[in-house]
Amino acid sequence: MPAILERRSHELRDGRDHLKALLAARFPDWTVPHVDGGLTAWVNLGRPVSSQLALAARNHGLLVPAGPRFGVDGAFERFLRVPFCHSAVEMERAVDALGLAWGSLLRHPLPDTGYLADVV
Repeated sequence: MPAILERRSHELRDGRDHLKALLAARFPDWTVPHVDGGLTAWVNLGRPVSSQLALAARNHGLLVPAGPRFGVDGAFERFLRVPFCHSAVEMERAVDALGLAWGSLLRHPLPDTGYLADVV
């Protein structure tokens, strides 16, 4: 068991570092935190478009949960939960799909409707 844990920890650290480098290169305006553990990073997109981005990513074959799925009343709309537990090739494909989705948002932005709490 210790050997398995050590190997998996090493794989996850490599995955985290690889994903962080990919996102920093492709999306310099996003804030990618250093993660000391876990399987995902909460990436700050800099604007409240997480739900729009998650929907756009589906058009490019990527299923990624939007931030508000993990909160209430529109919380975390500026964040995208991105896993780093996949292979390097899969993460590269995911970042490419995010790039295409992000580009479509920049070309055709949806209006910010605000938080649900504003109307409830």
